Amino acid sequence: MYQTFYATGWAVVDNENKPYIYHAGENPTFTSYFMMQPDEQIGVAILANMNTSSTTAIGQGIMDLWEGKTTAPQHANSYQKLDKIVTIISIIIIGICLILCYLLIKTATNIYKKRRQLTQLTPKKIILLMFHSLLVAILITAIFMAPEVLLGGLNWTFIKVWAPTSISVLLVSIIMACILYLTWGIILIMTKRKVLD
Repeated sequence: MYQTFYATGWAVVDNENKPYIYHAGENPTFTSYFMMQPDEQIGVAILANMNTSSTTAIGQGIMDLWEGKTTAPQHANSYQKLDKIVTIISIIIIGICLILCYLLIKTATNIYKKRRQLTQLTPKKIILLMFHSLLVAILITAIFMAPEVLLGGLNWTFIKVWAPTSISVLLVSIIMACILYLTWGIILIMTKRKVLD
């Protein structure tokens, strides 16, 4: 028979006529799991410096091994999978940022060396400028609204605290890519190659 009770932050479990007392805790940057078996006077404490469900699996696994039971050989951690995916996307976007930085520096160098010059804004260039600005504004707005729309009203402060740090890196890298793209686009629209005589 398996029964669970809650006692001042500690879960009291009766499993196979053995009492267990445990508590799991988590915060954005750590997790912990404590489990005690008072009759045998044994206990397990697992601490991790990351937000993971592995601490609970490890703690329960150690207690099972101590009691001669078999343990589950594998444990999936959704935070680590999410972190890997977001890290790969962040690396790609940071690569795009580096390419945009190179193009921006190259264009600025051409302006400095008088290979590009200011041009008059024609209606076509004004429309192109407005389109680029609107595109970046829509993208940044969508990014800031994404948690509320996709995660049922959560905000970025919640995401920053409870999600992997790589999500914050992704947010900053996307914003930087947007700013670099817009800046480079504005410079290209407002200048033209100088015609050599």
